[in-house]
Amino acid sequence: MTSSTPPRESDDDFVVGGQDRELTPQQQFDQINWYFQEHYPIVDLEDWLARLPDRLVHAAMMQLGSAVGHEWPGTEFTAGVSVQDHALGTLIAPSGVGGEPDVVASFGRPPGPATDNFYLPLVAAVAALSGKRILATTRVADARPLAEIGWGFGEGCPLIEDAGFDTVILTRPDQQYVATPAAYREEMQAVARLMKD
Repeated sequence: MTSSTPPRESDDDFVVGGQDRELTPQQQFDQINWYFQEHYPIVDLEDWLARLPDRLVHAAMMQLGSAVGHEWPGTEFTAGVSVQDHALGTLIAPSGVGGEPDVVASFGRPPGPATDNFYLPLVAAVAALSGKRILATTRVADARPLAEIGWGFGEGCPLIEDAGFDTVILTRPDQQYVATPAAYREEMQAVARLMKD
């Protein structure tokens, strides 16, 4: 049986399967953001943040395909870093770099899965890229005398702003954490460059 009905003109934009086209960074973000709104509502922020890196990479693979890199900065850039307990938090240092912290960083959240799975790997990436020893802490006022650079991430931005660091770097002060893995890689590279300057 054959159909004599011609395809409708309105169907011209509908495509099933892969397409050979490039999406702008904004279009890539829109795809990831849509996927998150549809599949990952925020019920428990701690759990949601703890799962965010894996979910962002998965969403990028599903929505953007193999034409873009999906590497998370916390796995892409962290070779050779060391992680040590510190009286005020967690000290993350690149290989072969010793001494006191160069940077005090804060996520503003207490220790837990979100800090361990989402935030600390980003700190490790920046430490590796910048060559700086970074103290991740919620006790920013106590840590302030240890370093001249303060880096606030999300909920930690007000703590860093209020502490009186000579150099202040703020990342995602609006606490909007959904982004493409590529955007996170670029962001962590930019933070590392600022720390080096």
